[in-house]
Amino acid sequence: MDMKIAESPGSTTFATLQKAIAILLQYASVIEGLFTVPVSEEVASEAWASVAANPSPVELGQTMKASSLHHLGAAVLLELKNLNGSLLTNELHDRFIAAAAITNRYSQIYVFRLLLGNLPPANYAVLRNLSLLLRCTTFKNTSMISEQIIVIFGRLLMRDRAGVQFVHRQLTAADAGTLFTVVLIEEWNYLFQYGRVSFHGPVAKVDTDPTSFTENDRSAQKLRD
Repeated sequence: MDMKIAESPGSTTFATLQKAIAILLQYASVIEGLFTVPVSEEVASEAWASVAANPSPVELGQTMKASSLHHLGAAVLLELKNLNGSLLTNELHDRFIAAAAITNRYSQIYVFRLLLGNLPPANYAVLRNLSLLLRCTTFKNTSMISEQIIVIFGRLLMRDRAGVQFVHRQLTAADAGTLFTVVLIEEWNYLFQYGRVSFHGPVAKVDTDPTSFTENDRSAQKLRD
């Protein structure tokens, strides 16, 4: 069964994801347990609707309490789960899984960077900023990556196709997703900081956030492995 995903840069879901991530990035250095606090779908949906209706995510974020931020984090997870397919797109999904099976780390992250450069601009922008958020929240107090976080996002980014357990020899989509999530966090600078590349040469840089991540990008440059 083919997986389909709305890939239009003007997609309401993608635009709201960008706003939600922008809000969470404002608090990346202080919020504890983001994406791990249990929240009901009803509460998460209300948080999503609030962000979707507000034209200024920065202004909205300044008035949010810790509990509301956890609700918004849960909303992001819920929307990613409800996408009709993978954020990595139907066309490239299995190529990302194959890249996860590459044993040489340098070759692996190089192929990942090429694949990322071939994503539609909206998908690339969301994944770039989501990865930055995970990196900032993960490395604020420790160099260890939360196993719970990589499992959660690994299963959201790479998904088993119906009736197929192993998608690349003995590598499941969940295993590949876990590996990919770790690379997104640990190698964010190499994958995203220096612009996009693709199979067919350089790709024009993408404005990855309508509310500007300049300050967060500057902070990310200081996060070195």
